[in-house]
Amino acid sequence: MRLVSLDAPLGADFNTATLPHEKFYDYDRWEAIEYEKAKADAYRKGAAKTDEFEHQELMRKKEMERKQRDMDFARSQLTNDRIADMKAQQLMQAEMTAAFKHGDTKTVEKLKKKLEPDDPRDGGTEQHPWA
Repeated sequence: MRLVSLDAPLGADFNTATLPHEKFYDYDRWEAIEYEKAKADAYRKGAAKTDEFEHQELMRKKEMERKQRDMDFARSQLTNDRIADMKAQQLMQAEMTAAFKHGDTKTVEKLKKKLEPDDPRDGGTEQHPWA
């Protein structure tokens, strides 16, 4: 009963559209404005910067550095022989695709055998005992 009596003046103000402060008309808008004011004050005072934009920028830089490290590592692993082997493999795959489209099954099978890994650990023809 006491709660109802405390809310009565606010309810009457709301019904007659005479609320005591502008925040009661659009609370979300008022809260956003207050947040922006507080953020601007903190920036002007030189307080600790906890800005979301700076955090995102830091994360973006870390991600770029990680990608660059990964690319440098991948480049260090490549030699001229490996690059030539990969190009030859891509060429054989293109030839196999063209032969398949033309219906040349003998060439397709020959190229498939060339493209298969030599080492059974790399996914060769050796099957698992339960397979």
